[in-house]
Amino acid sequence: MAAQIKLLLEIPEKIWSSMEASRYLHATQLYLLCCYLHKLLQLESSSSRHSPVLSRFPILIRQVAAASHFR
Repeated sequence: MAAQIKLLLEIPEKIWSSMEASRYLHATQLYLLCCYLHKLLQLESSSSRHSPVLSRFPILIRQVAAASHFR
């Protein structure tokens, strides 16, 4: 789980770097990986309960939001 969280924290910067280098396929793959990790770590929170991962690592909310701009 720690490796997945670390990767999720680094993905937005890696996506920007790939886009600046015109490596759009790589940027797309990183975005899809971010979506997969988001789902795998169960960062989706329902209205009645919050993700235990987000309660321990609140910075992930910002990182996932930053990566969502690449849609």
